[in-house]
Amino acid sequence: MKFRFWALCLLLAAGSVGCGDDDTTAVDSGMDAASSDGGTEDAEVPDSDTLDADALDADSLDAETSDADTPDVGEDGAVEDAASDGGGSGGDLPTENGPFATEEMESTVARDGRSTPVVAISPVGVAAPPLVVFAPGFTVNSRHYAALCQRVASHGFRVVRADPSGNAFNVSHVAMAADLEAVVGWADATFGEHASVGAMGHSLGGKLSVMLAGNLDRIDAVFAIDPVNGGSPLLGYTADLPDIVPEVTSTLDIPLGFLGETTNGSGFMACAPTDQNFQTFYEGATLTSWRASWDALGADHFDFLSDPSGCTTCGLCPAGSADVDGVRDGTMTLAVSFFRAHLLSDDAVEEYLVGANVPSGFNVTH
Repeated sequence: MKFRFWALCLLLAAGSVGCGDDDTTAVDSGMDAASSDGGTEDAEVPDSDTLDADALDADSLDAETSDADTPDVGEDGAVEDAASDGGGSGGDLPTENGPFATEEMESTVARDGRSTPVVAISPVGVAAPPLVVFAPGFTVNSRHYAALCQRVASHGFRVVRADPSGNAFNVSHVAMAADLEAVVGWADATFGEHASVGAMGHSLGGKLSVMLAGNLDRIDAVFAIDPVNGGSPLLGYTADLPDIVPEVTSTLDIPLGFLGETTNGSGFMACAPTDQNFQTFYEGATLTSWRASWDALGADHFDFLSDPSGCTTCGLCPAGSADVDGVRDGTMTLAVSFFRAHLLSDDAVEEYLVGANVPSGFNVTH
């Protein structure tokens, strides 16, 4: 019982629930969130100049990439001579892997003393693919969503999964969103400027994706998976955890997709509280001409992870009744369809989003 009490306190401190990894230090990828002697540093909150998208160019980024990690980039922005990491045995249907093999590179993006590990997954042979930046749930390492990101990449997108630093006692959602902005700049500087850019994330990562779109005009579409708004400071520490519904959602005129669940909306472990959940994001998105929400019936907050192996606290949220594999497959289908529709102008996938081929077990509102 004591474990559940303190776990709940930590989750409430974050403002959205996450999942700890048993092989991480300083919680998740928080490389500068804890000092070498075990103490915590103050959360870094960027000033207004840092959040100015026009000021964030390639020269303002300190991308800590070794020579071995730096790909050969052609004039068209495609990665050359990189090791292939994925198979291209799929087809054009969003329900399966796409036709493109994928390749990966790892790096670190530094901004104002903060470090964000990134993994870029690029489709082989695709010149200047659209960019999709992915942010995980609070304290969840992005590797737990690797299959989702690879699936999207195999359909012709460059997906960069990023791990902005933060833990329960040292977190700023504003700083983390600015970290994602720096990741977009890093991707442009590394591969060549991307003609279109999407944002995707789960839980806190879903909220950060919406914040990124509010900060950066270059974001063309957002797909948020069980996003959670708001935050609750713990033990008097200060953090920048803004409410963004409707403060930000009502200002966005880009396509917006919100996938979520209602199983964890109330009770002792309300991992996605009803008054802060995906449906409130949808209702607050009043300016856009295209929005949709999908309720994964019977799913719980952690069913959206591709692979929860190594997650030590995922069981804190009450389990749902849905078939987990079905939830994961449906999530991948919706993500692929969303970005193909809104970054590639592929009208054929619309039926998978709001038509007859919406994944089974997902109720759509559009």
